[in-house]
Amino acid sequence: MIEALLLRVPTGAHSGQFLGLVGKVGLQLSKALD
Repeated sequence: MIEALLLRVPTGAHSGQFLGLVGKVGLQLSKALD
């Protein structure tokens, strides 16, 4: 699912904002899994 979302990420500033959001979500998920 994440891979599919990454494939749809537009280039430029939007991709930077999206990657920042993914990073935050990933961090929360890793904390929840600990």
